[in-house]
Amino acid sequence: MSALVTVVRDAMDVGKRFRHYLPEAKRRGMEIAVAIDSRTTDATREFARRYADHVVEVQFGKDEVCEKGINPLLEQMASDCALWVSDDEMPSPALWDFAAGGFDRPLHLTMETPTPDGRIFIPGQECQVRLLQKGMKWRGNWRGYLERGGSAAGSVGLILWHWQLFVDPRSLAAKHDRYNALGAGSEFFRRFTIDGAGPECFRDMTDDEARELL
Repeated sequence: MSALVTVVRDAMDVGKRFRHYLPEAKRRGMEIAVAIDSRTTDATREFARRYADHVVEVQFGKDEVCEKGINPLLEQMASDCALWVSDDEMPSPALWDFAAGGFDRPLHLTMETPTPDGRIFIPGQECQVRLLQKGMKWRGNWRGYLERGGSAAGSVGLILWHWQLFVDPRSLAAKHDRYNALGAGSEFFRRFTIDGAGPECFRDMTDDEARELL
């Protein structure tokens, strides 16, 4: 058995994917564990309780990003492994299949950022360890990394779609402010905005990518 774990705040924003990936994880028989930022003001709590096996409320301090929520979920879940998804992300069909089937080591995932006009934002592409094992600990701040559990294996070539450019701009601005206070620099923020980006920062979607995102 594998789990989906997620740390969210105001996840019912029309541009976020929380309302899509929770029902899909439930349909696939995955354990679902949700940590909700106590500053949440929308219907995230009610929606989470409809689908999740575990829902916890977390008080975040100014220097905490997601570790205060993700680490208790990785400790408490019954499953041996988990796919970690943020509220503005959505696994590809191939990633769903792989994660739901279980895995025996932490793995990197490729993250790609679609744009509202149907392209791929190249600076938004990155690689993160999002297939995790029970009992691992995530070290926080904006440079988050695994504190224990060994090093992750190389990318398995599976896509986690990052829908960050579709969320409420006010939410994105608040994220910028929070990460800026934690010491993130301009290179980090290039991944989060298309303002002023030239044509070299974009590529067309492939037919397969377009089909996945429909």
